[in-house]
This record gives sequence, structure tokens and C-alpha cells, in this order.
Amino acid sequence: MDLAQVLESVPLQELLQTIQNKAKSGSKDVSAYIRAIFQGSMDGSDESEKRFTETFKSSLCILQIPDLSVSLTSEIVNILLLKVEMFHTSSLMKVAEFFVDHAKKASSFGNKLLEIFSKVLSCLSHRDSIVYKGEEKSGADLKKDIIMSVISDDVNISCIVEIISVLKDIDLTEDEIKLIIDNLLKYLPSVDLIELPSYIYQLLLLSSKGQRQKILLGIISYFIKQDGEFQQQGDDDSETLIGNGNEITYRQTEGTVILMLSVSCRHDQTIGKEFTVLMKKVQHKAEVVFLPFPFAASLSLSQIQSNRDDIFDTLKKSLTVTYQLKTKKDTSLWMREMIPLNPSVLELVKDAIRCSKYGWDHVCQGLVKFGFSIIDAFGPRSIGGNVVKSTSEEGCLLGSHILRDTFKNHRVVRSDILEQILNQIVTKSQKPVKHYIDILSQIVQSDPLFLLDVLPRIVEILDYIHFIPHANAVDILQALAPLLRISMPLKDTLMLVLRKALFHRDIDARKVAVSGYLMILKKLSFIGKVSLSQSQTSVSSQASSASLISTQVKADVYVSAGNLSSKTMCLEIMGLLKRVLMQQGTVRQLLYEGLYDVTLQNKSLRDIILELLLGQFEKFYDSDSDSDTPLRFDLCFQELKGNIVMEEPLAHLITCIHLILLESEEVVDDDEYDLSAQKILEDFLQKLMNKMSEIDIVNLQLTNKELDDAPTNTLQSSLVLNVYESLMEYCLLQNKDFDSENCELLMKLYRKYKEILDSLNDKKQKKPVKGKTNITSSMHVTLKFFSRYMHGLFLDGTFKRQEGLNLFRNYSAFVIHIVKSSNQKIVKLSENGIHDGFSKVMADSFNHILTLGQVYFKTYLEGIGSDFSSLDWERISAFFADGLAALFVYISTYHRKNASKFVIKICGNESATITQAIQIVLKSIQKSVMKLLSDTENDVNLKEIVPLLSVIKTLYDMFPCDFSEDVYKWLKQLCSQQVFQNASVSKSFMSLCLTLAHQYANVLTFLKEIAFDLHFHLDDIDPDERVRGSAKYNIITPEIARVLMPYLISNLDQLLDETEYVLNYMKANAVLPSEFLQSSNSSDTSIQNMEQGVSACLADMVLVFHEIVQTSIPPDNTSSNIFKTVAKFYRILCALTKYYLLRHTKSKTAVLHSNFEKLVKLTHTKLTSYVYGFITYVQMMSEEGDRKKKMKSQVAAAKAMREIRTVPPLVFAIETFEKNLILLSKKYKRNLVNHMKLSTARDFRINAAVITQPEQSQETEANSEVASVNGTANDENSDHDEIVDEDSLSDRPDNEVLNKSVQKTSIANSSIYNSTVSNSSVRDEPVIENEAMETDCVEQPAQNVLKENKPLSVKRKRLGVRGNTKKAK
Repeated sequence: MDLAQVLESVPLQELLQTIQNKAKSGSKDVSAYIRAIFQGSMDGSDESEKRFTETFKSSLCILQIPDLSVSLTSEIVNILLLKVEMFHTSSLMKVAEFFVDHAKKASSFGNKLLEIFSKVLSCLSHRDSIVYKGEEKSGADLKKDIIMSVISDDVNISCIVEIISVLKDIDLTEDEIKLIIDNLLKYLPSVDLIELPSYIYQLLLLSSKGQRQKILLGIISYFIKQDGEFQQQGDDDSETLIGNGNEITYRQTEGTVILMLSVSCRHDQTIGKEFTVLMKKVQHKAEVVFLPFPFAASLSLSQIQSNRDDIFDTLKKSLTVTYQLKTKKDTSLWMREMIPLNPSVLELVKDAIRCSKYGWDHVCQGLVKFGFSIIDAFGPRSIGGNVVKSTSEEGCLLGSHILRDTFKNHRVVRSDILEQILNQIVTKSQKPVKHYIDILSQIVQSDPLFLLDVLPRIVEILDYIHFIPHANAVDILQALAPLLRISMPLKDTLMLVLRKALFHRDIDARKVAVSGYLMILKKLSFIGKVSLSQSQTSVSSQASSASLISTQVKADVYVSAGNLSSKTMCLEIMGLLKRVLMQQGTVRQLLYEGLYDVTLQNKSLRDIILELLLGQFEKFYDSDSDSDTPLRFDLCFQELKGNIVMEEPLAHLITCIHLILLESEEVVDDDEYDLSAQKILEDFLQKLMNKMSEIDIVNLQLTNKELDDAPTNTLQSSLVLNVYESLMEYCLLQNKDFDSENCELLMKLYRKYKEILDSLNDKKQKKPVKGKTNITSSMHVTLKFFSRYMHGLFLDGTFKRQEGLNLFRNYSAFVIHIVKSSNQKIVKLSENGIHDGFSKVMADSFNHILTLGQVYFKTYLEGIGSDFSSLDWERISAFFADGLAALFVYISTYHRKNASKFVIKICGNESATITQAIQIVLKSIQKSVMKLLSDTENDVNLKEIVPLLSVIKTLYDMFPCDFSEDVYKWLKQLCSQQVFQNASVSKSFMSLCLTLAHQYANVLTFLKEIAFDLHFHLDDIDPDERVRGSAKYNIITPEIARVLMPYLISNLDQLLDETEYVLNYMKANAVLPSEFLQSSNSSDTSIQNMEQGVSACLADMVLVFHEIVQTSIPPDNTSSNIFKTVAKFYRILCALTKYYLLRHTKSKTAVLHSNFEKLVKLTHTKLTSYVYGFITYVQMMSEEGDRKKKMKSQVAAAKAMREIRTVPPLVFAIETFEKNLILLSKKYKRNLVNHMKLSTARDFRINAAVITQPEQSQETEANSEVASVNGTANDENSDHDEIVDEDSLSDRPDNEVLNKSVQKTSIANSSIYNSTVSNSSVRDEPVIENEAMETDCVEQPAQNVLKENKPLSVKRKRLGVRGNTKKAK
């Protein structure tokens, strides 16, 4: 009996049960039984086929036994793999169904079953068609059905993950992989967070089959949606649920997915490229790019060298677009309506960094590199020695936040961040590095103990400190100051470095040393007093090492040893600073300014500092009563290498002394006070003021004829004047109640001061010096002097002070001089924002600015009272207007954060809100302007309107959202009613009105009215045509109309920039995947609103340009700017047509907006033909001007170059727009070219008069030139006909009218189409779908140049683009 008969004699179920039992018992002969059954079932009968199939299924069940031995499992799998190909197709389908049922029931598939399943699918795909379940299907279709069944909704996710790993090894068609990917991505939201990383990783592996971008898009959109849900549920109970997990689980899962994405990208670099392409498509939407998952994934992939530059460029481009959008929204209502508000990028990035705490260590390096990258891109630049901030300063701030927060949250990159910052500070010290020093300061404050681990690196920086520019070195020392509290070695190093720098030959190094010692003195604290008279011989290096604060506790809990060491350190530093008083004048000046700052922050050192200053002052003070001068000015100068230099800045010394004395007025012990340096210096200064007020100026020898040209005389004059100014300041500031005696002394000092000043100015007038400067350009006084004097003089109504103040008020020359000097100080502040040394360190310097603002504002509104009997208000009113404007500029530029505080202070109502305060200020300024306008007898004061309007402009820049439309309406009303002979006033009114107009909806209406008025006053380009109507704005006169034209063009250019931005935004949305549109709330309605808004805006601009191009304007820069702006307008129109072509390419159901059709019609009827007329007019005027006066060759060349650069691009833009419009008409089956006028302006024309000349050579050259032109024209005509007839054979009958119209236009156009553009420029261009947020740039005109000889009889007129002469050559 053979094997087949034996098998037939045994019931099938009994046979299968035997196998199962042997397998469960661990019998080793199970594989032999299975092999025997297969061997005996090969006769092809139905019974054998059934036994073969059932045995195969039973063997699959055996493989699922948990404790089955590995060797037995391998034997069974090998047997089954060999037998798969022996199945009939029907039996193979039954086996496949077994796998489907198993996937739906089991929680796991198992590696061995997967291997067999893969073999089953491969075999099934190669079978012929069979009838299965009543349908005839091929093996490939059956394979697809099986695959879709095992990844259906009722299959466990764990099984699906295992099945995906099989699919990557199976041959799949493009349609199959697309269907599978769509199905798998659909299950993403239902996958548990724990299984999500493995699921996504298998998807990424499967992407090797194709559809990479679709998989990446599905993954990113899933996490974007999850992040959005998380933000909405952020304020729930203790646990914020996302799907099936809390925040920690979700963020950890997110980090794991990012890591797997990075790993997959390293194995398949195409994934990285596709990811970059995807991010470029969405770079205009920062609210998507900088969400935690996309941002972190970008940074993780940037660690791969091939992706870094592209990813960083994309992220920086997104930042640039966002900051540009923010700027445009701040200044334009239309932009805010077109594009909704976006979230703060800074907050999004902070949220991403916060999420990175959950194990996203692989993102940290990317964060660090990106932080430094955007700081370099958006940081300040040094231009001409001046630091110029970037227009996108927020980008630099963002980079600083990234580095600071990354340093706090990730210890793994702290050393790297610190190292790079220190390298930037040292290696780029000659460039702006203040932002890097600020980051270093924040790092030191956040974790000073960490920096102790890298102390050698910090010490290395200190070794280089005296080679770094003084300002940067001081900032570095300030940043590292907290480390001195906890590191004794660092303090010892600093002391040695500063001592070495103090005697360096470079003055900047000495300044660094002085600033460093002063900084240490500010931080020094001890109990008791010290004096310079104490012995310094006991100072040891050990005591010096323990001198500075060693802990962060306050001085009153210091131990005695610390107190002693601090005193010792103080004596050592003061001894070194005493030696500074023998160095250069600039070093001494820095010391005097710094000592005052030390006394403000460390009052315990006030006595020893006064003692030091007393010793220095006594060197120059002559106490001899018989002396002609109380001060030895001759000792303040020294001859150095043949030049006279100021060795002692005596005025700074006196200012330092009196400012410290004013801070030291409280006296505790009278006996001790009488012997102190404070008392001695007070007596010295009082005597000095008395003597200087009575001195005979002849004794100062300032006008010695023998010394008129000597440098010493000039320097001494300046020094004497500065000393008087310093004494006047002390006399005023110590007199808190303005008693009459001190006020009289101040007046005596001023009279002497004025006498010296007048004598010096008289001497300079008699003997003028080339390039002379006013010696009183800046008074040597602090802001405190001006604020106290101006407040007392104009606002102080205290009764007991009036007697002394009236002495000032009755002396008009003194009042005018101080007001002028105050203006000079404020203007200087508004220009560079740097105070003088003493004002800069004053603790309340901003309060003095507030006081000055209040004085200027209130005094200008109310004027001066009757107390100023000898002073006319009109003599100083202009100074108050200019000073008020300069104060607002200073606040706007350097104290924008405190701008609201300033406005509330000057309005006089400190309980008001910022909006109320702005309204008070605006109404007050409006009242002042109307008062000036009502004074018809005095036109001189009209100039005061200019700074008042500047105040309104500055307020608008600082608070654009708090402005009401009333100001704009008021300005428009004035412009329509008032007539000014002063051009500057008119320009100021119109400029401000145009600026405010962008915040309101009727800006284009306003521009149309202005354009008509300019057309009305400047006449039409046709002298026989008279402009109909009447002007609306009286402020526009024929004299100033030409001046206002550039303002109008500038505002149109701004609107075109905004329109171009919105159009690029629309194009970027058009190519954006639908998943991103859903995640960023970009609906079809908003896109339609943008299309409608762009078309409506451009249509209004057509009407504005319609007036401009008919206005008589000479051929100068203004006309060139008009050409450029109109060309830009046509380029935007061309970009809009390309946008609609792109929409049609993506969706055949796309429709043209009705506003666009109206825009096209309006452009054809109201603009294009007029533009060509304007070109002809400008050229005719240019030729007439050339004939009237012979132009110099350079001027003529400049005019020719200007025409070449402006007119050809304009004509090229017009014809490119018309060409694309023809294509658009055919795509949308609309007749958009019905009103198109023929383009007639060309590159050159034939001068018939010259052709008829008898010279044979000229005739020959002319004929050859004409022939070449005609040849070129014929070639281009044929090309143009090809464009029009491109789809003529495929047109349907219902479109016949349109085709005839297009063909008619083409034939007519080709008859005059002489050398317009090259053949390649008029051919249709493919529409690129992956265009992102880039500025649309149309093709540039051909640069071929016709070669002309001198006797050429063909006269060129550069009214179009240059001709194509390739064939002529």
C-alpha cells in the first residue's frame, strides 16, 4: 500500500488532529509527518487537494503554538514555503483567506506567518484570471483584494504594522501603493500612542515603493491636528488627554516619531528632499512651519548635511515672510483684511522648545545651529563704523530666545552653546556683538554654577579682554560679574588682567581696566569706612584674592574676615585709580564719569571717592587770594609730539565733584563733617563760583592776539566755557527752592560766560576759519540741569520760588540760550541715542526726559505768561515745536517700550489710558495747528506746523491701532481748504495724509483725487486738450504739484508691493496640499475674497495711472519712476494671469472672478494705449530739450541709459501680459482680448528724411538695416501666429467667436510686430505647480544690441524693448 492510499484510509480530521497532538507534545517527527502528507497529496484529485490545503492551514496553526521549538518551527516554515507554489489558484485563495481571518482575530501576526504570507501574495500575483465569488479576476486583482482585506478597519493595528513590513518586499504597482497608502494614513488617528512610532516607521519604510511626499504629508498633518486639539484642551483637568494618552506620553511619542523620521532619512535621502519640498510649499504659513512637530522634524533632519542648507533657508525665508507681513499689516488696513492675523512665531518656537524637554535630545543640535543661523541673518550690521539694526530685528530676538531656552532645558548642548558664543565675542569683536553678550549675560544669570565647570574657557576670555573694544569689553565684564561672587580664581585672574591693562600702551586697554575696577567697586560692600590715608603696605595677594563678595548674602551678615578683605581690596583699587589720574585726559574723563556712577550704586565708598577727587582738585585750584584766576588752566594742557592736548578735563572733574556732593547732602556727625572732604570741596566750589563770577576775563588770556592761532588758545577757551557751564549747573541744582541769592549768583556766572562767548565769536567773525564750528554746540551740563531749569522756569508756580525764578524770566538772553541748548541736547539724543557720560549713568535719566516732555508740550500749548516781560513768545515758540518733535523721535527710536508712559505723562492725566492720552495729545496739536493757520498776518510761524505734524506721524508709528479716523478726516479737510505758499508745509500735510490713508478703506479713492489734481495743475500731455473738472484740494498748487508727484508714485509703489505680496500668498496657497489648507483654516471663501480684493485694488490703480500717464511731466527722474511703477503694475497683472492659469491646471472647474474680467477691460480701455502715448510724449520732450541746448556727453549718456532701463522693460511687461491673456482666454473659454489695443511702440523707427540723402554709402547701410529689421519681423510674426493658432484644431464650435477674435488680433498685431522681443520670449511657458511664496519675476527683455556705425541713417527711438537682430547679423 502506497502513501496516498494510506492517507486516503485515514479520516482527514483524525490526520490533522494527530499532527496537532504531536506538535503540542514536542515530538520531533512532526515535520516528517507534514512532509509525508504533502508528498502523498500530489496526485491532483480533489480529495488530495483538499487534504493538501487543510494540512497547510493546520501547519500554520501549529506555528502559532507559543512553546514550539525553534528548530521545529524553522523546519515547518521551510516545508510550507516550498509547497506554496504547488497550490491551485482556488486553494491558494483559501490559504490567503485563512491569513485574512487570522488577521482579524489575532492580536499579532508572527514573523513566521508573515514570511509565508509574503510568499502567498507573490504567487497569487502571478496566477491567471479565475472566477472567485462569482467574479472573474486576475491574480493581481486578487492580491490587491487580499491586501486591502488585511489592512481593513476590523484588523488589529498590531497586525497591520506587521503586514506593512511585508508589503515593502512585494511587487506593487503605482496604483496599488497609492491605494494602500491612502488606506493606511486613514487609520493614523485610531492608532494608540504606544503603537504609533512603529506604525509610522513601517510607513516610512514602505515609502521606498513611492508616495513619499504623501506619507510625509499625512504624518505632518496628523500631528498638526493633534497639536491643535491639545491647545484647545490645555485648560482641562489634571491630565490633558490627546487621543489615548496624556501630554507626557504624547510628547514622547512625538519625539520618537521625529527620531524615526531622521533615521529613515539617513537610509533614504529622498525622504529628506521630499520633506524639504513639502516645507517650501508651506513656508509662507509660519503658523504651520513653527508648530512643534514640523519645526522639530525640520531641525532633526537638518543634522544631515545634504538637507541642512535647504531646511535652514526655508525656515529663514518663512521668518522673513512673516516679519514682512507683520510690518505691512501694521501700516495697511487692506493687508489686514486680505490676510488674517497670524500667531506669534516667538510663542510657537518657545512652545516647541518646551516640548523638546520630553526626550527630544536629537533636536537640540538643530536648535543650536538654527539659533546662531538666524542671529547671523537678522542681527545688526556694521556699516561705515555705525551699527545698523536689521529691518527684521525680531529675528535676532528669536535666535537669542532659542539659545537661551535651549541652554536652560538641555544640559547636553550647554557647552556647545557657550563655546560658540565666546568664539563669536572674541573673533568678531570688531563687529556688533552686543546681542551675543546679552545671551552670555542671560546664561550666566540662569546657571552660574555650570560655568564653573568651564572656568578655564572664561579665564581665557579675560586674558583677551584688553584687546577687545572698550564698549564690548565693559559689557563682557558686566555679564561675567555674577561669577565673581562664587569663583575666587576668576576674581584673582580678573585683578591681574586689569592691572596689566591699566598700564598698557593702548588707551582703549587702559579704559577697559578703569571700567573693570569701577565695576568691582560697585559690587564691593563692607561695614565701616576707609580712607586713602590708611596704610596700604599690608595688602597681600591672599587678601586681594578674598576681597570680593564670596557669597550672595548681603553685607550685614558678612564675617569679619570678609569685611577686612573687602576693605583691603577697596584700598588697593583706589590706589590704582589714583595712578590713573596721571594718565591721558580721555582716561581721566572716563574715571570721573564712572566714579559718580559708583557713588550712586555703592554709597559706602562716597567719602573715599571724594577724598580722591579732593587731592586731584587741589592740584588745579589756586587758593591764593591775590591770584588773577582761581584755576590753573595752564596745567590742564601738555605738548605731546608737537601737538597740544588736554591732559586734565577740569570741567568733568568739577561736574563729578558737584554731582557727588548733591547726592551727599545728608550730614549725621557735625564734627566729623567739618573735617571731611565733602565739607572742603563744598567750600572750594562756593569760593570758585564767587571768584569766577567776578573775574576779569582779560586775565584768562583767551583773546591774546599772539595766541589767536595757537591750539592752546582754542582748547583753553572750550575748557573755560565748560567750567562755567559746570559751575552754573551746580549753582542751580544745589538751589532747590530757587532763592534769590543763588539765582543772582547764577546770573553773574552766565554774564561772564556770555561775555567770554561773545568775545570769542567776535574774534572768529573778524578772522573766519574754514570749517569752523560753533563752540557752544553742546553745553557741558546734564539732563538734570535742563529738566530742573525748564520745569522751574515755565511750569513751577510755587509762591516762594517766584522771586528767584523771575530773575531768570526777566533776562531773555539767558532764557533763549538755555532753551536753544536744551534743544541741541534733545536733537543730539534723537540722532544717536547716546547721553553724555554723566547723564547716561543717572539713575533717573528717563524721568528727566519725561519732565522735559511735559514742559515742552504744556508750554507750547499754553505759551508763556506775563512773568516773561522782556521775552516775546514768537522768539522761542519754534524751539519748543522742534524740541517736542525731537523728544518724540527719541522715544520712538530708543524707548519704544516706555512710549505709553511718556505720552500719558505729557498729557497731564496720569490716570488716563494710552488711547485716551493719545487723543488728548492729538487734539492739543490740532488746536495748535489751527491757531497757527488762523494767524494770517504772520506766515513765518507756519514753519512750526512741520514739527507738529512730525509728532502726529511719530505717534502713528508707535500706536497705529490707537489712531482714530478723525485725524485723517481733519487733515483731508485742511488739504482741501488751505492754500500754503510754503512748499515744506504743503509737503508735510500731504505726506502725513497719505501715510494715514493706508489705515483706512478709501486710500485708493484719495490717490485718484490727488492724481486728478496733479493732472489738472500740470496740464495734459496733449497741449490742445484741456483737463475737464476742478481740483478738489486747494493745497495742491501748480508750484508744488510737481513736488508731490514723487510722493504719489511712492504710495502707489507701496500698494503694488502689498498687492504683489497678497498675490504671491494666493499662488502659494494654490499649490499647497489640501491637508495644510484644512489645518491652517484657509477656506475657499477666504481665497475668493483675496482674489476679489486683488482685482478690485488693481482696478482702482488703473484709474490712478490713467491720470498720471496723461500728466505733462518733463523727461527726468520722475518720469523714469513712473515708467518703473507702471512696469511693475503690468508685471503684477501678468502674475495674476499666471495665477489663474495655475488654478486651471490644478482644477479644470476653476472659474475666473468677475472682478478680474472688469480689471482686464479697464486696463485695455483706460491704460495701455495711454501708456504708449506717454512714452511718445516723454521722448518728444527729451528731443526738444536736446535741440534747445546742447547737452554734455555725460548727461546725454545718462539720459540714454535711463531710457534703456525704464522704457523697454515697460513695453516688455505689457506685451507679456497680453500674451498670457491670450492663453488665459483659451483656457477659460472667455473673450478677454476683445478690448485689447494693438501695441505700437517699438524699439526703433525709420527716419525718412535721412534715408533720402544722396550719399550712396548711407543708403546702402540704411537698406541693409531695414532689410534686417523686416527679416526679423517676419520670423517673429510666424512665431506669434503659432501661439495664436496653437489649439485651433481642437476648438469646439461654441468657442468659434473667441477664436476668430483672437486670430484677428494676432494677424493685425503681427503686421506691426517689428523687433519687439526675441522668439523665445513670446512662447508659452509651462506653469510650475510647486511655486512657493516667491516674488514673481517675469522674463527679462533680450539684451541683443544693434551694432551701428556713425553714418547710420536709421534713427532709433528707445520706446520698446530692443530688437532681435540675430538673423540680421
